[in-house]
Amino acid sequence: MLALGALLGTASCAQVLGLGEFEDCDEDSCSGVLWAKSFDSHELVFPESAGLDSKGNVLLSGVFRGTTDFGGPPLISSQFAFFLTKLKPDGSHGFSRWLRLKVLDGALGSRLSVLPDDSVVLSGLYEEEIELDAGESITAPTLDENGCFVARFSSDNKLIWGRNLFTGTGRLAVLDSTAMPDGDVVLVGSFRREVSLGSSTLTTASEDAFVVRLDGETGNPLWSFQLGDPEYTTATTSLEAKAVAVDPAGNIVVGGRFTGFTDFGFDRSIGPSPSGAGAFMLKLSSTGERDWTVGLLGEGRAWVTDIDVDGRGDILAAGALAGAIAIHAHGVRGAHETSGPEDSDILLVKLSSAGNHLWSLRFGDDSSQLGVEPKSGIFGSDVESLSPFGVHVAADTSGDIVLGAGAAGAVDFGGGLLGGRQERDWTVAKLSAGGAHLWSRRFGDAATGQAVVGIDTDPGTNAVVVVGLNDGTLDFGNEMRVVAPGEFSAVVTKIDLGRVGR
Repeated sequence: MLALGALLGTASCAQVLGLGEFEDCDEDSCSGVLWAKSFDSHELVFPESAGLDSKGNVLLSGVFRGTTDFGGPPLISSQFAFFLTKLKPDGSHGFSRWLRLKVLDGALGSRLSVLPDDSVVLSGLYEEEIELDAGESITAPTLDENGCFVARFSSDNKLIWGRNLFTGTGRLAVLDSTAMPDGDVVLVGSFRREVSLGSSTLTTASEDAFVVRLDGETGNPLWSFQLGDPEYTTATTSLEAKAVAVDPAGNIVVGGRFTGFTDFGFDRSIGPSPSGAGAFMLKLSSTGERDWTVGLLGEGRAWVTDIDVDGRGDILAAGALAGAIAIHAHGVRGAHETSGPEDSDILLVKLSSAGNHLWSLRFGDDSSQLGVEPKSGIFGSDVESLSPFGVHVAADTSGDIVLGAGAAGAVDFGGGLLGGRQERDWTVAKLSAGGAHLWSRRFGDAATGQAVVGIDTDPGTNAVVVVGLNDGTLDFGNEMRVVAPGEFSAVVTKIDLGRVGR
């Protein structure tokens, strides 16, 4: 959805090159990009989360500093603040707002989900106080003045409700969220020490993962729980829930990462990982009861950074591995290995709704595709994170799969080698429901901060929408190019693969 955008060499924050309805190209040379837009500032625009509504509008959130606009009135802040914007299916401006803080750099980690009525639930970490709307502010409920807000905005940008997600002596961060079919919202993430989510109090000796379901009408917690057992977690164990999705029946699928579990598994249905580190996927009922858990375990390390569920209820999990890992699922188990413990590759796993391993694929060369940063959990913990944003996945209405990442080195999704500088580039692919290659491209230059924040497909056309970060030049072909004039820019692009024969 990023409009045939390109940099015009002006100071405009929204850089758009209008190329008419279609590119002037033949079938072989068409890039398929319908539009591309770059949103920037003289300082920084940092995208963090994105999603599409039922009409194909693009919702985007993140943090910014300076002056930026998304096609509407400019947003101006001398300190870090959150932004929330909607782009129409043709890339034009729908709405935009900013959420103001009093402190200089207290905004971090926004996450959004789109509800069935196309309203948006937004969450994020803040310090001291945040203004959700004119005259509507909340203050952090903890002694160290660190809070996590959650707010719902209507499809026409009106605040419906806003609140602090937790109270207590600890800290909590939302790392992903998703909407339930009935309009409730499920949030997942990690917490430290002791936090209260409604009537539930969660405690941990280190860092643990949580799942909470909120009433969509009020924002009040309906139920919540932690994934680790407080009796068995220690100061050396860590759990993060990084991804969540809901299947057509309203069941919840959660994915994440753990470290320090060398003598026992964090979940009683799976054993310990030889390395002590690994990843997991688990399925819950709509009331939070556990159905099954699948572990990615081994001498190596694994990450799950995004999850989606297709129309059949099959589960797609995207992430990475480094070294040797095995997928401990029902039925046939998958095994993968990179060239060594420092060589991280992209990993894509497909499970049935019952948790059976259907297939899994690894993409990468002998170099590290995804930077691994130690002690880079949301609280500076020992949970290693993939920089800067991990791998993202979505299924379209026909069951085909789109995959996006900021990858270094060379990657072959089945259509030929895409490579390969050691700097990260936008790397995007479309695969069939069975994992066969349909299309893939790489976009970027020698800049180091080019990464994909989110990927999805237009529900009406199956066109691919990619949202990401740019600190250099992204050339989408046929003279469609966006350039970041400042430190970082947010870029959105919409690609019609039907125009390139997939």
